Amino acid sequence: MSWFLFAFSTALFRSLTDVAGKKGLKNMDEYIVAWSLFLFALPFIGILLFFTEIPKIGDDFWFALIASGGANILTNLLYMRAIKTSDLSVTIPMITFTPLFMLITSPIILGEFPNTYGLMGIVLIVAGSYILHFREKSKGYLAPFRAMVREKGPRLMLLVAFIWSITANFDKIGIQNSSVFFWQVR
Repeated sequence: MSWFLFAFSTALFRSLTDVAGKKGLKNMDEYIVAWSLFLFALPFIGILLFFTEIPKIGDDFWFALIASGGANILTNLLYMRAIKTSDLSVTIPMITFTPLFMLITSPIILGEFPNTYGLMGIVLIVAGSYILHFREKSKGYLAPFRAMVREKGPRLMLLVAFIWSITANFDKIGIQNSSVFFWQVR
């Protein structure tokens, strides 16, 4: 049952972060908001480092750290720009395309492909995004997908989703070459 509490808490706090970011973007630059999210989290992460056992670091750890870290800096800036330029209700659902993009990136980077249940989950995610824009269906069956990329914010968020499909693979490499907890507080 603890999995439900963690999943619910993650969804709640992530959505509150998006709302706070959107509110902050009304009066501030997206670079300041993106960096402030890191700076406010830094003291808490710093405290966790004192309680984290440093695992044996594998050969690919540093490569994964640089690849994931560099790409995540870029995605945080793009993420803030996306929610600044469009409504949250239009931009945030684009993140759900990350697993679809991972059908391409995971086989290339990790040599992994999802099983049947994983593929069904990805289909449901894409269908959910389609249904969110179903009001555009009268303009053709592909109109909901065109509506998703008509605005700048959703296009930027699709780019974030694609980059995250790459960084998720490097995060897995980082975890395999250290530990789950250590990788999170890196």
